[in-house]
Amino acid sequence: MNNIIQQHLERILHRIADDIKTNAISLVEDEKLVLSGTLRAAVDTKVHLTEKTAKITVFVGDKAKYGKYLHEGIKPHMPPIAPIREWVRRKGIAKDSISAAWNRAKQSPRTQRPLKRDVESRAIDSTAWAIAINMKKKGRDPSPFLKLAVQMTLKRLNQLV
Repeated sequence: MNNIIQQHLERILHRIADDIKTNAISLVEDEKLVLSGTLRAAVDTKVHLTEKTAKITVFVGDKAKYGKYLHEGIKPHMPPIAPIREWVRRKGIAKDSISAAWNRAKQSPRTQRPLKRDVESRAIDSTAWAIAINMKKKGRDPSPFLKLAVQMTLKRLNQLV
């Protein structure tokens, strides 16, 4: 293949790869799969061009191994509680139950009143366990953000051609 043509083709493939990556990151954010930004930062692409083939690979890097499970879903199983607990805490999912529990705790006589951090910890644990039990029963549906990102890019490319 002519060197100039190969360079031009490689540039085009990199632009397509960048578009796929941008779409994947947008989908991750739209589906609220982002918490700390690890998954967003781990979405990547590689372009491989030879004399006979051109290939773009879209993947989630090692820093967000859970990306595979978000993308493909999971079968019902009992997951570890610690990561779910941290996720609940960081997402603020248990705020309503913390607030309700703290209001109930304030009704108790002062000497029997628990510390607020204990009330928060119990509410977060309770929420994390509820999520884990739900995953044990139902698993998790897939969120195929990488596949959808490729489809979005292909649709746009087809409109251009």
